[in-house]
Amino acid sequence: MAESVVVTKPWTRVRRAPSDKSGAMVIVYANDTLTVLGSSDGWTKIRTPSKVEGWVASSDVTSGVGPSMTSSSSSQESDSPRGGAESRSGTESRGGAESRSSARGVQLDAGI
Repeated sequence: MAESVVVTKPWTRVRRAPSDKSGAMVIVYANDTLTVLGSSDGWTKIRTPSKVEGWVASSDVTSGVGPSMTSSSSSQESDSPRGGAESRSGTESRGGAESRSSARGVQLDAGI
């Protein structure tokens, strides 16, 4: 079984590259379990349950296995990156930026 990490923050961005300046591809939530692919200078390269590969800040995750391999179903709406207004399924429009969610992570078309 591959090494995994669990998201410890209410939410965190999965970025294209190991940098705060890199665009976000999806958002993952507390207790989500991610597969580790590598690490570099305070960043962990991961794969989400929906097969998105990217980077998360190592400080936002911890080693171990979460409640399930797919993800938990609890909501962190008050701590959401969009103030609790995001949809976790379907497509919505917020300020001209369209977002799609899949397997709990919110897919972003516009970088955050």
